[in-house]
Amino acid sequence: MNILRAEAYLARFANSERLSDIYDDDGMLQAALAVLFPGFEYPDFSHLTMAEIRKRYAANPQNLLPT
Repeated sequence: MNILRAEAYLARFANSERLSDIYDDDGMLQAALAVLFPGFEYPDFSHLTMAEIRKRYAANPQNLLPT
C-alpha cells in the first residue's frame, strides 16, 4: 500500500469511530496505519478516534516524494 492509498483509506471512516473498535478486523486499516506512521504501535493509538488519528497525521504527514 502506498501513502496516497493509505490516506484515502483512513478518510473512509467516520470521525467518531474509535480505533480500538475497528482495528482487529480490518487488515487494510492496519496496513494503512503502518504506512502513514512508521514504527506504528497499536497501544499508542488504540484510544484515539479516527478524527484524532487523521489530525495527528496531518500534523506530520509522510513525504510523498521518494528519498
